[in-house]
Amino acid sequence: MSLPDKKSKILIVDDTPENLSVLFNLLNTRYEVLAAESGSVALEIIEQDKPDLILLDIIMPDIDGYEVCRILKISDQTRHIPVIFISALNEPDNKVKGFSSGAVDYITKPFQHEEVFARIQTHLDIKHLTEKLTRLNSSLEEKVKERTMELEEKIKENEKMNEAVQQSETKFKAIFEGAPESMLLVDFESGVIADVNDAGCRLIGLERDEIIGRDHGDFFIPPDEDSYIRRYDSLNGKYPNNLRSADGTLTPVENSVKTVLINGDIYLLGIMRDVSERINYQRGIIEAKEKAEQSDRLKSIFLANMSHELRTPLISILGFSNILQDEITDEDLKEMVDNIHSSGIRLLETFNLLLNLTELESGNVVANKEEIYPADIINSVIEEKRNEINNKSLELIVKSESDCMISADRSMLKEIITNVLGNAIKFTSRGSISIEIKERPEDTRFSEIIITDTGIGIKQEYIDKIFTAFRQGSEGNNRNYEGTGLGLTVTNKFVELNDGIISVESEEGVGSKFTLSFKNAVKSNPGNEKLIADSGHSDASDS
Repeated sequence: MSLPDKKSKILIVDDTPENLSVLFNLLNTRYEVLAAESGSVALEIIEQDKPDLILLDIIMPDIDGYEVCRILKISDQTRHIPVIFISALNEPDNKVKGFSSGAVDYITKPFQHEEVFARIQTHLDIKHLTEKLTRLNSSLEEKVKERTMELEEKIKENEKMNEAVQQSETKFKAIFEGAPESMLLVDFESGVIADVNDAGCRLIGLERDEIIGRDHGDFFIPPDEDSYIRRYDSLNGKYPNNLRSADGTLTPVENSVKTVLINGDIYLLGIMRDVSERINYQRGIIEAKEKAEQSDRLKSIFLANMSHELRTPLISILGFSNILQDEITDEDLKEMVDNIHSSGIRLLETFNLLLNLTELESGNVVANKEEIYPADIINSVIEEKRNEINNKSLELIVKSESDCMISADRSMLKEIITNVLGNAIKFTSRGSISIEIKERPEDTRFSEIIITDTGIGIKQEYIDKIFTAFRQGSEGNNRNYEGTGLGLTVTNKFVELNDGIISVESEEGVGSKFTLSFKNAVKSNPGNEKLIADSGHSDASDS
């Protein structure tokens, strides 16, 4: 066995200096050697500096070796130190007495060097191995203790889990039994019904023992693809079925299925709801929707036919009234003819709005986009509205920051500008109307047409409704202004068809601002700048 890296410490106790000198010189090359000439001195040295092994003479004047050995073996601090007696006494009784006092070996004088080394090293090795085994045993005991504690904790956790599972299963059983909903518990693998609650028995019309053990397919028939329950399912994402009761009748049910774990086995928990009333209600909704759609189609056809039929005589009325306006000089008659003409124009505009709305709702209207300077369209509309602006003495402010060109349907854009500008004129009694064309500051891919007035404004609660058919922002003003409430509805739909955006800001009694945004088009003649109303400013009093 190899010696440890650190030198072992040997204490030699002998009252004969010659013996001490011989042993010291013999052992000093291999070990760290301490020496004592009496038992009492040896005990003092051991108290301060504990050796790994002691060579102890037996016969000494103050305390003999037997007594020193017994003292060492009494103390927990020194009992582990191996003691080898050295003596000239070679009688068996002396050896027995030495071993009885706690010695591990016996060397007789005179010494044999090899024997001394062999005995010392053997007991040192035994001591080192014993210490190592003690440490390993202590470590093993600690690990066993830790593992035991872990197992105890796991046992406690398992006990708690088992208790929680039992409580959960007890609670589940109580809920299952007392639930007002009809419930089935089906084995996951076989599909056999394992349990059913009282509500389920009542729905099926059988006793519990007549249901348990049967395949769940005995009671359920999938609905037809075109049935109302299937259509309801497509709307609500539920699992539909038909439950066959004991008397053979089929009841539409809605199933909710989830997996549950009971005593380590997997089951399907099915909750069945009788949806007969809901299906009947759904059937009524579907039928009402179909009737409403049919009625809406008939309404659109009727409006289109009536508008076409009435426009023909109306054009004649407008034509003849226009001729009479030029021919009649009598002021009273002229006023009557003017009223006829203006009423006819109003009626024609109403028919046009109805036709536009009908066509838009049919979904057959397509925007034929082209590159357009919006300034051209605005100039054209301003000229058409010039008399209305002048008659109300309104100031018209027009401005174009650049030669903006947008992509839009020309006729739709004119209708959009006409409706928005017409509303601004209609709802503004005094003050001004401004029109501005500019690129959108935050996104130059779009251009904006901004029409602002100083009219009556719109109440906040009506702003979200003004684009709805037959609704007007003047509803809160006792309907002091004429109109069908279709202009902005048609305008909004035309804007959407052109991939544009319309927005409104308004304050009652202050005025309104409508912003129309359209995508810019690539300019085919970028050097040609379009300006609105010549100088960009027009005052009604100068016209």
